[in-house]
Amino acid sequence: MKVILAVLVLIASVSSFAQMTVFSNQDALKLVMTDDSILEAVYAQSGTNNLMGLSVLNSDFNAFEVEINTNIEDKDCRTSVLVEAELVHARIPGGGQITANKLVAKKIFKSICEGT
Repeated sequence: MKVILAVLVLIASVSSFAQMTVFSNQDALKLVMTDDSILEAVYAQSGTNNLMGLSVLNSDFNAFEVEINTNIEDKDCRTSVLVEAELVHARIPGGGQITANKLVAKKIFKSICEGT
């Protein structure tokens, strides 16, 4: 009984909160479109900044493969970006800790360009 009481007091004294979000395809597309460093890397690889479209090829739980389509003269280029949820820990003013997740670009794959 003393052990149970001690565990309950310990749990009550620790301030911790977890906020886990389930992300959608639209969240992954929004990240890719709003993060300039991702688009700059894709444009540098494909040799153009003529954006033709975006699509989500594969999606698992909080992991997405976003394909960015660009073109240059007579070539169409496809570049895939792996986007996954990553845990974030932050301290709040009361001394507690918040654990959440956010989407981040994990890998930008090599551009594949083909003539039309």
